[in-house]
Amino acid sequence: MDQTQYNQQVTALRERIEKLYAERGQKALFHGIHHIRFVAHKAREFAQALQANSFLCESAALVHDIN
Repeated sequence: MDQTQYNQQVTALRERIEKLYAERGQKALFHGIHHIRFVAHKAREFAQALQANSFLCESAALVHDIN
C-alpha cells in the first residue's frame, strides 16, 4: 500500500470512528475520542519504530475500544 492509499484509508476510518462517537456520545461504550486519537498516534509511532504494518496498527488502535 502506498502512502496515498494509506492516508486515504486511515482518514476514512478515522472519520467513521469520529462520526460514531459524535452520534453516540455519552452512550458509547468506549473512551472519549481524545483517547482514541492518542492511542492511534502512539500506534503509528510504534509501528514506524518497529517497522511494522502502520496501517494495520493504526486501524486497530482506532477501533480498539469499540464494543
